[in-house]
Amino acid sequence: ELAGATRGGVNRALKRLEHLGLVKISRGTITVVAPDRLRRLAQQEPLPMILGLSHPPQ
Repeated sequence: ELAGATRGGVNRALKRLEHLGLVKISRGTITVVAPDRLRRLAQQEPLPMILGLSHPPQ
């Protein structure tokens, strides 16, 4: 909650990153497997839309 994100939103974002092949999630750990790709993605805007967490403005 400190970052303004819900647990569900964080879980959805992590699953999306895993689906994109950027991270690997296993019990209690998150491993970044493609740091350069993840860095490029993080620099794009709007990041929430990329992760499928919001809808485009109308």
